[in-house]
Amino acid sequence: MSKNLYRHASGAAKRRKKNKEQKETVKQKTYMQSFLVPKHQLVQPDGDEQGTSFTTSIDSTAAHPNATNTYAVSISNLEQGVIPSAHHKSSKSRVDSNTPQPDEQGTSCSISQVADTDQTIVSRALHPNDDDEVVIQSSSHAVCTIITKSTRDTEVATMVQSPLTMDYEETGDYAPVSQSQQSISAIPEITTTSNAIKNIIKSYSNDPAEWGSNISEDLREYFSKNQIQNKYVDYSASKRTYTDITRYLTKELFIRKRNNAECITRDWMIYSPSTGTIFCVPCKLYSSLSHALATSGFNDWKNAAARLREHENSPDHRKCVFIFTDRANPECRIDRALIEQEVHEQKYWREVLRRVVDVVKFLGERGLPFRGTDELFGSPQNGAFLGILELIAKYDPFLEQHIKKYGGGSGRGVSNYMSSTIVEEFIELMGNKVAQVIVQELYTAKYFSLIVDSTPDLSHVDQLAIVLRYVNKDGPVERLLGFVPIYSHTGEHLENTVLSFLAVLKINIQDCRGQSYDNASNMSGRYNGLQARIRAINQLAYYVPCSAHSLNLVGTCAAESCLKAATFFNLLECIYVFFSSSTHRWNILKNELCKAPGNLSVKGLSGTRWAARSDATKALRIGFQYVKNALRELESSDHQVRVQHEAKSLLGKLNHFETAILLVVWGNILERLNATSKTLQNTKICLSEVVILYNSLIAYVQIIRDSFDTYELEAKKLTRDHTYAGEGKRLKKRKTFADESPFDDVNQHMSARNKFITETFYVLTDSLIAELKRRNQCYECLNNRFDIFNTNLPISDLRSSADKLQKNYPEDLEDCFTEEFLQFSALIPQESMVCPMAMRQYIIARDLQKTFPNTETLLRMFLCMSVTNASGERSFSCLKRIKNERRTTMGQERLSALSLLAVESALVRQLDFDDIVDSFAKQKVRKVNL
Repeated sequence: MSKNLYRHASGAAKRRKKNKEQKETVKQKTYMQSFLVPKHQLVQPDGDEQGTSFTTSIDSTAAHPNATNTYAVSISNLEQGVIPSAHHKSSKSRVDSNTPQPDEQGTSCSISQVADTDQTIVSRALHPNDDDEVVIQSSSHAVCTIITKSTRDTEVATMVQSPLTMDYEETGDYAPVSQSQQSISAIPEITTTSNAIKNIIKSYSNDPAEWGSNISEDLREYFSKNQIQNKYVDYSASKRTYTDITRYLTKELFIRKRNNAECITRDWMIYSPSTGTIFCVPCKLYSSLSHALATSGFNDWKNAAARLREHENSPDHRKCVFIFTDRANPECRIDRALIEQEVHEQKYWREVLRRVVDVVKFLGERGLPFRGTDELFGSPQNGAFLGILELIAKYDPFLEQHIKKYGGGSGRGVSNYMSSTIVEEFIELMGNKVAQVIVQELYTAKYFSLIVDSTPDLSHVDQLAIVLRYVNKDGPVERLLGFVPIYSHTGEHLENTVLSFLAVLKINIQDCRGQSYDNASNMSGRYNGLQARIRAINQLAYYVPCSAHSLNLVGTCAAESCLKAATFFNLLECIYVFFSSSTHRWNILKNELCKAPGNLSVKGLSGTRWAARSDATKALRIGFQYVKNALRELESSDHQVRVQHEAKSLLGKLNHFETAILLVVWGNILERLNATSKTLQNTKICLSEVVILYNSLIAYVQIIRDSFDTYELEAKKLTRDHTYAGEGKRLKKRKTFADESPFDDVNQHMSARNKFITETFYVLTDSLIAELKRRNQCYECLNNRFDIFNTNLPISDLRSSADKLQKNYPEDLEDCFTEEFLQFSALIPQESMVCPMAMRQYIIARDLQKTFPNTETLLRMFLCMSVTNASGERSFSCLKRIKNERRTTMGQERLSALSLLAVESALVRQLDFDDIVDSFAKQKVRKVNL
């Protein structure tokens, strides 16, 4: 009895369990059908070869009983579509019994995708613990791929096989996906920052033999838009053996030859690598007839020409081609209006971004600020960027309507693409493009020289400017690549910084042929300086000290060579400080200088720029009498005693005849030094020209040394007092000892004039000559390596020099270089042998690069050698304008980008930034291709 009761209870329990499972199945089937989206809600725009994309509508009316505001979307083509973001939270997400539950770390079931689907459901919900969850579910008899996403920083993908037994009937009101044999690629990862699916890809095989006989609408849609022929593949599988010959498919079959000798490409034909046959794509997709080109493939190569011609002229083929063409034509699609709307939107926002880019370019290349205190249109404090847009809008109806619609009071969440965030992104994109263009030019030129210098900015960060010199089609150019912050000035740290920067840009340091820095020990040190460390890596990267900086050091050494020379420059500075420290005194001086020819003004000195010393000396020399008149007026006026005393003291020093002589001598010397320095700072100058200029200065100073009488006569025209200090005074006689001759003390019997000549004039000029020769030695030493460019060399010396260069540059110059250069020297006229620049211009103008390739390579290497770091110094001036007192919090990337736009403004004006809009759109795209 107890056994029967147990059996009865057990049977009742099994029946109750079975009924419960049936109810759950019905409920699950009803729930799955509630997520189907009607066909008319599906939108399909055009796509590319990787698969088109379309936007689907969202149905939030049907929700799981245990979840609120659960979003779902039906996808008719799995390789197409955009999964929209859901912004509502659910109180409880739906998790199947066979689905892994969330673990302690919060990992939950997020995406479920099915291979070989009948209908795909995409739902989105939010976990109770606010962990975002995206679920793709599908009715299928195969497997269900579950991809879980961790709610932490990492994403986890898990593959779970889960049989689904939901067997529902399809109705005509919905858009089912027909079964096909194409493969759906698995989703390896979900990477998203906004809790949305970024990439789900479905791929179709390019082999028509793998399409099968049951062609889906998805397959037809894809290959109607993406034409594939497999024309350039291996045809070995197409082998077919006849009784007398073996034949293969050839590329000629893809071209139809007409009777009038015209050729037409057979775009409809596609090759199957797996079967070695050809198919007709339109007939394969749309034909209802059974023939080889539409079913199993055609491989009768012996009769291929005739059979293909018969097929092309058949009515069924033409009908299928007509359908195929209409399917690919957007004008013949039912979603044409949506495509036109998308194109219109793209054109609209492209026009907006073009104006934004132009304004950013305008402000960036001039180094002007962008933002103000607010970002409101119509506000006087909205900054230069929005202000210029407002100005353009007055004459541009399109921009005026855009600002009215999106610019004023639209609130957050409405994109107008004119905010400061968008501007920052465009600045970075434009700076990156300028850097890419420079690097691309460098790749073409191959050889370059390195120019490095540093300066602190206003935020107390030491900025290292990296400039490269290379030769393009127009000659040598020097381009700034950017600023890099450094935190140490040692040669080792500078080396690591420079090499790391070049490595990021993929610039090979072995192509470096020169270095040019200032004369600081951490740069020019023979053992631990930056130049020594670079040469340890590349022996051909010769160091050339900055010729302009060396010239400044020559002047500094001469100015400190004797007491009276140093006193002279101190007098110039005292005169400037005396008049500039008071507006009243400055007005008195200004009124006197107005009587002098030209617009004169006294100048102050600079510790680094010797051009300022030249300007100060020139101004005082021209306005010498007028400055003295201003001092006399201040001396005799009722001013403070201190002012009268300073004016009297300065006037007394100016009345010295030695001051007038030094004013004339230094005026001439500094004028020539300044002119030479400006020439040395030119980016087109080469090493041979530096040697010529230094030699010319040495000869000029030697002429000055031998022409004291000439300068003495010029000084007499400036002042009435022509007596030297010490003249007319009784000479002090030193007591002589018994063993001394009365003529041993030469200075005791020397006149004041001769004493000034020997103790001041000769010391000054001899110091200049000695320093110029010493500084010029390094330039002459390196230039002598390239004495092959000397037109006065005999043939034997020319051959010897060419052999030395070939041995010094074995990887750059071929063995035939010597004979090639001998022919080139006989060919080129004498007027083009003046300098290496003229030689290269002769080769470029006559397109002789292929005739004399080694000669052109040698000229490129020689011309790319930098002889000055003036470009780095000029970039510092731009740095001070960009990172000024009101922009000290600027980031490093923005600083480098703006510096590139400002320093390389000439290059920026030549560039077309329309592609920047495309790059920006790729970064901001929110459409997800399925």
